[in-house]
Amino acid sequence: MGEGTGPFRCPGCQTATLSDLDWCPKCGSQLRIECSKCGGTWRYFYNYQFCPTCGTPAPSQTKRKSAVAS
Repeated sequence: MGEGTGPFRCPGCQTATLSDLDWCPKCGSQLRIECSKCGGTWRYFYNYQFCPTCGTPAPSQTKRKSAVAS
């Protein structure tokens, strides 16, 4: 598995998902966040406000959910 182990809840639909998934299999919400500047990635459940690699402000969860809805 990827970072962490076991199930966690999707931010979009609250379905239990595995930590090694990049997208929710039920609603399609993005579970891995990517920095627009450096390409660094992290899991959404860390809820970082800034990229842990370069310090660029992270996209908000609202923006990530709306991107999936479009």
